[in-house]
Amino acid sequence: MVVVEIDGQTYDLPTSIFFDDVQVGQVISISIEIDQGATEDREKEIKNLIDDLFE
Repeated sequence: MVVVEIDGQTYDLPTSIFFDDVQVGQVISISIEIDQGATEDREKEIKNLIDDLFE
């Protein structure tokens, strides 16, 4: 586990999401982005499953 502090709150995150060379005390930057294409694909997949269910 890696303990990350964000705005004064701490979170335990799995080491697998970090580079192998991350060291104690280092400041890291994490960003999140929306994948619109994947979102649309998932919506289509769910719609197809629902359509199949009620056919």
